[in-house]
Amino acid sequence: CEEAGGVWRQSTARSNYDNMFWSLLTTFQIMSAENWHQVMYTAVHNTGSHAIFFFVTALLVAHYMLMNLFLAAIMKTMEEMAQASGTAARSNPREGLTISPSGRLVIQDSLDSISS
Repeated sequence: CEEAGGVWRQSTARSNYDNMFWSLLTTFQIMSAENWHQVMYTAVHNTGSHAIFFFVTALLVAHYMLMNLFLAAIMKTMEEMAQASGTAARSNPREGLTISPSGRLVIQDSLDSISS
């Protein structure tokens, strides 16, 4: 209270874009979805409702990128495991497949070559 002799101090929220350090930290916070909505509410309050577009877009892009990185790591691990066991994946997925005159799909590989 200023009437009681107190001094008003403008406090800055921890999540802000005032300098490079806090900008990177705030962006990481948004991308990790940790309390991102509070940062968005603060930005909307300070700048307007157009900030919602930035936050939703950043969140969707971040989650898409993280999902792709996660899937790429899984695929690489599975490929390395397949190469280590000697059953590498085919380069052409249609190799060994034919269609019979009756219109049925015929697999030409034997199960022995797949299981060994």
